[in-house]
Amino acid sequence: MSQDNKQVSQKGLKVSVKVTLSVEDIQRDYKKHLKKVASQISDKDFRKGAHDLKIKEVERTRGAMVRVEVIDQLLQTALNEVIKENNHTLAARPEMVNSKGDGEKDPVVCQMIYEVFPEVPDTDLSK
Repeated sequence: MSQDNKQVSQKGLKVSVKVTLSVEDIQRDYKKHLKKVASQISDKDFRKGAHDLKIKEVERTRGAMVRVEVIDQLLQTALNEVIKENNHTLAARPEMVNSKGDGEKDPVVCQMIYEVFPEVPDTDLSK
């Protein structure tokens, strides 16, 4: 995920992260995850060679749930990248403030807030 998809601002100990997930990224990972889910489901109605039909059936019945899982994984990855790049130590669990978009037709834009521990300067305690 590129840096231009993430905006970070910090006020005191509160950090606000705004992540934008493009429809293309979501669709790419959605197709991969859909194949993985279809291969894990045992369905007696489909013969072994009917893999494409099985994927279509899984998409019809569980497509929305798979899309939510993919969006959640992408948001978690983006948040972990921001935390690592800024060397933040979390003091509280990240909280989702707002989100918009469905990932199917519109890009997903989420804003998350979390608190970090303050930086303690090194002091000489020998005195």
